[in-house]
Amino acid sequence: MMITQESNNQNQMYRFTFTVFTPTYNRAYTLHRVYESLLAQTDRDFEWLIVDDGSTDNTQELVEIWKEKAPFLIRYFYQENRGKHTAYNIAALEAQGEFLICLDSDDACVPTTLERFRYHWNLIPSEQRSRFSGIDCHCQDTDGNLIGSLFPRSPLDSNVGEMRYRYRVQGEKWGMQRTDIMRQFLFPENTNRKVPFVPETVIWSSMTRQYPARYVNEALRIFYANHGSDQVTKMRFTRNPLGAQLWAKSILEIDIDYFWYSPLPFLKAAANYSRSSLHLRENFWKQLVRLKSNLGRVLCVLMLPV
Repeated sequence: MMITQESNNQNQMYRFTFTVFTPTYNRAYTLHRVYESLLAQTDRDFEWLIVDDGSTDNTQELVEIWKEKAPFLIRYFYQENRGKHTAYNIAALEAQGEFLICLDSDDACVPTTLERFRYHWNLIPSEQRSRFSGIDCHCQDTDGNLIGSLFPRSPLDSNVGEMRYRYRVQGEKWGMQRTDIMRQFLFPENTNRKVPFVPETVIWSSMTRQYPARYVNEALRIFYANHGSDQVTKMRFTRNPLGAQLWAKSILEIDIDYFWYSPLPFLKAAANYSRSSLHLRENFWKQLVRLKSNLGRVLCVLMLPV
């Protein structure tokens, strides 16, 4: 049975409640974690959508084998290596599920994940669902230990900025988003520079300001230690200055009203905005003018010597 909701597009029809989306790049040796997790799901109303970001290993061959025997629909898309953020856009546009869940190619989830997402969504009164983007939860490590800190209460309807800067919630979080909302908040692609990596918070911060998420204190994703090990490398200024600039810009524009709760991250973002502009060989003052926050501009000027 489909989850009932009132969306902005009343005529939108979906084949499934959930689209589990997996972006992957040369991860044939870990992709089985996702497949086995989906085989174990207690809620079967889903499809698995894989976006291969230019793998040169045997990923496609492995997926073809699974497609023949899986008790659920598997759809495979291949693109030349363009980054996870572009794979996310493909998934949002191609999803046949009402909700999009990104489960990375080296992680897993608990057997009741989809069932619990459905449960928490259905707790939201039907007349209120159109204003929510989805459900967010916690991650656990392979020993079952919570990663990071709990939300101050559960359930809690909020946004990414408030969670990070006001409540100071720490650690990796995860969730599902409405597909129709994700199509409104696609990752930037049409730039005059290649962007190898765009942090997801660039989109989540903006999206949850307009459409809050419901935060619940359950750990549904199993996070492996090797996951995300290259994220710091991806955000190095010499390798990905535009991604770093987008990250800092989103903090200084979207989350800036939380500055007084936690000033230090905003000061760091201001310094990083300046650094990324210099690495891009762009005029810093022009970049400053493009900021939509007066306080953000002041912080950038103050942090420029740093």
